[in-house]
Amino acid sequence: MRSFKRFSKGLIVAATAATVTLGLSTCGPDYTYFRIHVTSATPRNDIEECRMDIANEKGGPVLTSYPLESIAGGTDGAGLLLPNKQGCANGLAPANVGNFHYSTSRSSGSLTFTVNAYDSTGKVVETATSSPMAIPCPAGLVESGECRVELPMARTP
Repeated sequence: MRSFKRFSKGLIVAATAATVTLGLSTCGPDYTYFRIHVTSATPRNDIEECRMDIANEKGGPVLTSYPLESIAGGTDGAGLLLPNKQGCANGLAPANVGNFHYSTSRSSGSLTFTVNAYDSTGKVVETATSSPMAIPCPAGLVESGECRVELPMARTP
């Protein structure tokens, strides 16, 4: 009987630990997830970096000048090539800059996403700004549980 009590207490402790771990590892239903897809007008060799800004419904900064960097994939432990993560860096921006993710509380109000591409002198050469995104997202903009934001950058004059 003692061993059964120890076993059942152990199960309760393990179940509680698993629940706490799962609860901490996910953001839960109180968050909205955004998948921001950034594209460039054309592949360009004059773009040194891309940066994203996110503003709240009053125009205040939520995220400022976040770099959208490209990362070389390298190789895995078996010597297989890993894919490059897209972004802008080192004088190159592919036509498909990439998908970037952001999550926020559902009580955040609406958000506006802006991405700017800069040349080596710091001049903005391409830009895109979303219309304000309501939280939670309108049904037509939800895909796989994430709100889709399309940011097709256009050349600046």
